[in-house]
Amino acid sequence: MISRLASANQFKAAEELVDRMKNEKCSFTEEIFLSMFRAYGRAHKPNDVLRVFNMMKEYKFEPTEKLYVSVFAILVNESQLKMAKKFFKYMKEMGIPRSTRIINILIKAFCMNEGTMDSALRVFRDA
Repeated sequence: MISRLASANQFKAAEELVDRMKNEKCSFTEEIFLSMFRAYGRAHKPNDVLRVFNMMKEYKFEPTEKLYVSVFAILVNESQLKMAKKFFKYMKEMGIPRSTRIINILIKAFCMNEGTMDSALRVFRDA
């Protein structure tokens, strides 16, 4: 239900349903948050992706590696490179290991910024 609401850009209704789940002490799954991230990403709302990510603590849901990577990818795809850099540092602090997907996203971020092509090549070689 949440996925369908979010996909239909009914973000307020989706978030109200998540709040209702919290109030009724329902358990949360990774997919609930992934669907919201994807929908906000498709709607070009990276700030809302971060807001929902930060709300997971309120719902007592520990973010998975997949959720971290999804947020990071959305920030890069939306050209929010400063936010993506901060989030990447946060991921490292939280112990999220570098994976092929993360390295590919990093390379994409560096390639999006003209002056950092050498950095992209360095990440590729070091991987």
